[in-house]
Amino acid sequence: MNLWCKRTANNYTKSGQDLAMQLKRAIKIDDEEKKTSWKFILNSEGQGNIYQAEEYNFMMETLTELNHKLPKLRTDFYHYKP
Repeated sequence: MNLWCKRTANNYTKSGQDLAMQLKRAIKIDDEEKKTSWKFILNSEGQGNIYQAEEYNFMMETLTELNHKLPKLRTDFYHYKP
């Protein structure tokens, strides 16, 4: 499984308290402390910062649907709660 999480989830890797590893462990080991068959690739390790302006521009490009390389975003009119 490829696991993407916010880059800041890796902030405390050296102390063993990073959220990415905690999430990975929570999924890999069940309630009875037995290993599951899940395998992970943490894709957030070593990532740079994504600034708010970049994220905003990306979402605007996605929502306008002018870039045909991006998927179309659809919401369920009847189940969407604004």
